[in-house]
Order: sequence, then structure tokens, then C-alpha cells
Amino acid sequence: MDEEEAVINDGFLRTILDHVADPIFVKDRSLRWIYANKAFCELLKLPLSAVIGKSQYDFCSPEEADLYHRTDVAMFASGNSAPQTDEVTFRNQASPRRAFMTTKVPILDAAGNVTHLVAVIHEVTAQRQALEKIQLDLMRKERLTELGQLAGGVAHEIRNPLSAIVRSISFGKSAVLIAPSTMREIDVYRRSGSRTRA
Repeated sequence: MDEEEAVINDGFLRTILDHVADPIFVKDRSLRWIYANKAFCELLKLPLSAVIGKSQYDFCSPEEADLYHRTDVAMFASGNSAPQTDEVTFRNQASPRRAFMTTKVPILDAAGNVTHLVAVIHEVTAQRQALEKIQLDLMRKERLTELGQLAGGVAHEIRNPLSAIVRSISFGKSAVLIAPSTMREIDVYRRSGSRTRA
């Protein structure tokens, strides 16, 4: 392949990758970006010229950058050609916190050494938010179930003494001579206790 054909192919490949909706980047052994597609630049809200030669330490919080750095160093050191997928969050000054699944694939030279990392990033913020909503809904339902069980237990504890009181009132009415005005009051208590038990 001559140099002109290589330039055409390089430009054509860049055009293809710029049309991919997911962010894609390539890092060299110094863990600096040597390529980024249009979607990755849009994620960072920076032009390509501001991304090339930089690292995550230039754009992420130190904690996030350290996490990315550790996984990248481990991939370079492993010499393994297997892809690795991680879930990470990302936030810069221009973007709210978002969740991503990043799949990194090491590129090996002829000797089997890792020379570059290629990463494809899939945003999963909406899925993460939906999962958190489902988890909150489940927690609420569990709490309502527990509350229902507690209310049933409390009602049972209240009904048992009321049953004894109603039986005692009924027994007392039949066993003892009671004044009519007192009998009316007893009937009110007995009916209230019967309604509560039902």
C-alpha cells in the first residue's frame, strides 16, 4: 500500500468512526489519547485538538482518573488480549454525572506486547436510573408489606382483649341484675367492641 492509499484509508476510517454513536478512543503506552472519535469529543465537550495527547487527569476528578489509570495500567501489564468491561461514572465541569459501560480491548504487536488500548463507551445512565427506581419501588413495597403485617398483628392483639371484654359483658348481663341505665351503657360498650373485632 503506498502512502497516498494509506492517507485515504486513514481518512476513510476516521469518517467511519466519527459516524459511530458511541464514544471511542485509543490510548498509547503513556496512557494518553492518540485518537478519539466525534462522540468522545462531544462527551468531553471539547474539540479533538484539545483531547489528543491528554489523559483522564486533564478532565476527570482525581478519584475517577485514578480508577481509570489503574485499570489501564493493569491491562498494559497483563499482556492479555481479552477485552475488559467496566462500569464507570463520568462528570466534568460541563456535564452532570453519567454512567457508562466501557469495553477496552488491548492491541498487541507481533511480539505479543500491548501497544495500545481501544475503548468503546456505552452510556447506561438511563438504565441505571431505571434500575434505581425499580429498587426504590421494591423497597417501598417491602415496607408496605411489613407495615400491613404489623397492622394485622396489632389488630389481632387488640381483638383478643376486646373479645374477652365482650364475653365478660355478656356474661355479666345474664348473671347480675343491672339497672336499665347501666344496661344501656354496657350495650354501647358491647356493640363498640363487636364492631372493632369485625
